[in-house]
Amino acid sequence: MKVGQLTLIALLMLTLAAYSVRVIGVWSSIAYLEDVQLVRQSMDIGQRLLNARDFDTLTRDPDNFKYPLTLTYVLTGVYGGLFAVGRVLGFFESAAAFQTFLFANRDFIHVLAVLAFNLISVLLVPVIFFTQRCLNAEHSGWLAAGLASFNLLLIHFGHQPRPHVPLATLSFCAVVLLVMVAYRAGVGGGGGGVSR
Repeated sequence: MKVGQLTLIALLMLTLAAYSVRVIGVWSSIAYLEDVQLVRQSMDIGQRLLNARDFDTLTRDPDNFKYPLTLTYVLTGVYGGLFAVGRVLGFFESAAAFQTFLFANRDFIHVLAVLAFNLISVLLVPVIFFTQRCLNAEHSGWLAAGLASFNLLLIHFGHQPRPHVPLATLSFCAVVLLVMVAYRAGVGGGGGGVSR
């Protein structure tokens, strides 16, 4: 499958447009601040990490493993990255100063979560495009990528840091990988048999 430079530029522009329509007006979602479970959980995990003396004790605590696990840890990583950058640039003298900043700027951490989740969400656009190109080279994949870009439900949920939007991308990637493995294993008339 060959993809020209103009196609890649156009796909990048479409992906940027998809990101833009998801984050325009994101400040209007501040009303949902108290209702966002993922942000609360990631902040709780960060607090537990600050208080933990023994990492083994932390990992054995069942309260640290909450639904949906992956995205909670993505946000914990985002906030941890913010702390690291702020610490290097001299904005935060300590973890306590960073914690004070977070709780004083709750709108900011909410919007940061929305931006991070939408970054995962828009990966759906190129993944769907290239999947369509692999499945049927006669059709370019632009229709599928366009539908993924301007899906009203994904745009609606893109204004809130909820799992629906990034999980659409992660679920689609899981299905694509499953189909690729099944095809290579010979299920459904695909490639050769299973190698052992």
